[in-house]
Amino acid sequence: MSKDTAVAIVALAILIIVVTFVGSKIGRPVMPEPDVTDESAMTYGEDIIVNLYFINQEMMIDGTADYADMVQPVERTIMSNLWNPEEALRMLFSGPNDIEKDFLSTAIPSDLQLNNLTVEEGIAHVDLDEEAASLAGSATVITLREQINKTLLQFPAIEEVIITVGGRSAEESLQP
Repeated sequence: MSKDTAVAIVALAILIIVVTFVGSKIGRPVMPEPDVTDESAMTYGEDIIVNLYFINQEMMIDGTADYADMVQPVERTIMSNLWNPEEALRMLFSGPNDIEKDFLSTAIPSDLQLNNLTVEEGIAHVDLDEEAASLAGSATVITLREQINKTLLQFPAIEEVIITVGGRSAEESLQP
């Protein structure tokens, strides 16, 4: 690949990011974040923004950041009555959309399933299926954890995230 081609690809990726970010902000009312501990706050049915966290491919290729910093927010618009941690994880597990795939990726395998998600006393307990135990490499494991943690920690009712695989602790199951 020539230098001019590489520069053109990077410029196009930056343009897509800017257009996506600016376009998502124009004409959009600022909605208060509903308190997920109060179900009545989740019934007004208007669009709100939720952040999903994906891997910035340029940072990954350049090696210009640690794994945790490579995970960047991407906005999605959803109905407020769907604004909950489980829906956010479902959307995260779906991966980047077709446009985002040009500059974002995910450490979450397409066939990974969420066994269970509970939130108790500020702690989100995320149990993944056995597919997660087969993940290899420290970069994959660290970025998967960061994607899930950052996506869930945007919810006011969540202060900590504990990930398990098939009921076993992540330390036992998700070895870098």
